[in-house]
Amino acid sequence: DVVASPDSTRVYVAHYYGYGGYELKSVSVLDANAKTVIGSPVPVSIVPRQLVVSPDSRRLYVLDGLSGYVSVIDTFSRTVTGTISVGAFDEVQISSDGSRMYLGSITSTRVQVLDTTATVPSVLAPISVPGNNYAAEMALSPDGRRLYVAMATGRLSVIDTATRTVVANADYGGNPTLMT
Repeated sequence: DVVASPDSTRVYVAHYYGYGGYELKSVSVLDANAKTVIGSPVPVSIVPRQLVVSPDSRRLYVLDGLSGYVSVIDTFSRTVTGTISVGAFDEVQISSDGSRMYLGSITSTRVQVLDTTATVPSVLAPISVPGNNYAAEMALSPDGRRLYVAMATGRLSVIDTATRTVVANADYGGNPTLMT
């Protein structure tokens, strides 16, 4: 995965290589303006399948949805500040103020919610979404008040993020492939 920081000063590149019992798991940091690599790659303990930068560019979240782990890298010191287990997930959304992260479970009909205000996120109570399948796609409204969750069964649920409750459902039919 490759992601640019919201302030456009850094680009982060995830690395994973595994062969014959050897594994390389790390994240490289590049200066977007100078077009140079900054220091050595940051080693991580999980497979870096997805990267998400906080809106203030201070934290990089390294996500391995298959194993259900989230690691946090302090972008100034380029060090891992912690890793938490949250359960298997696929879809990820972060609030515009950076205080919440939403993870769509691939093993249940729930959306996991993380409080991302601390150095290491804490797991909050999950949001139960009606249906009998997983969250295939998610989108967060620009103001962060609504989280739209498209279930693989063809149902769209609208979640009020303040109360963390489903406020509306609509059946649209089919399996979603992209939501923006």
